[in-house]
Amino acid sequence: MILVLAGTTEARALCRRIAELEVTASLAGVTEAPKTLGVPTRIGGFGGGDGFLEFCKNNGIEAVVDATHPFAARITERTYRLCTQARIPYLRLERPAWTVKPSWHRVRDAASAAAAIPNGARVFLATGRQTLQEFEALGKAEVFVRVVEDTGAEFPFERGRFVFGLPSKSVEEEKALLSMLGVDYLVTKNSGGSDAKLRAAEELGLSIIVIERPEMAARPLVATVEEAEAWVRARCR
Repeated sequence: MILVLAGTTEARALCRRIAELEVTASLAGVTEAPKTLGVPTRIGGFGGGDGFLEFCKNNGIEAVVDATHPFAARITERTYRLCTQARIPYLRLERPAWTVKPSWHRVRDAASAAAAIPNGARVFLATGRQTLQEFEALGKAEVFVRVVEDTGAEFPFERGRFVFGLPSKSVEEEKALLSMLGVDYLVTKNSGGSDAKLRAAEELGLSIIVIERPEMAARPLVATVEEAEAWVRARCR
């Protein structure tokens, strides 16, 4: 049995390509109505490291593909450590980061991003729901936060609102959204993938702040779904 730690576009693509094999996917449960993966899927945490190892043992997990978000550093580090401990083959599937342009402001974390934005600015946050508490310094800005769905959570900033929906791969659609909101700053994680929002912000002349990926120790890593599929199939012969 192959275990795919999912939650990304690449994870969905991989699951579709290996669906005829014995595969189980796992989602953390952050999204209430996740897209179907086409393979048996469990939702929620494992109950810590011991729970993860017990799950792998009880379900005959022979290999793990970690296709979680590039910023899910704690999950990735823990999974690799546990797989090494249990001698379970491990592979990290991680899309390449964007090449940061000289005109972009590169920062290490959310707090640094918030500190770089002046009072009174209009800010579009494309960093997800999980890091909002780290943007406390934006209290005097007007903030628009893009999140996938409405969970009924209280908006954490004094001024602004949530913007519900997935990012568009269309530069024109992203430009229309940013123009409608009248923002002058775009803040995003360097998650890679579609750069439509970045191109849209550049064309509109917005200030772009990019949070760099967390540093992690070396581990078995591929950048494409095709490479991950080949790795999986080599272990299912």
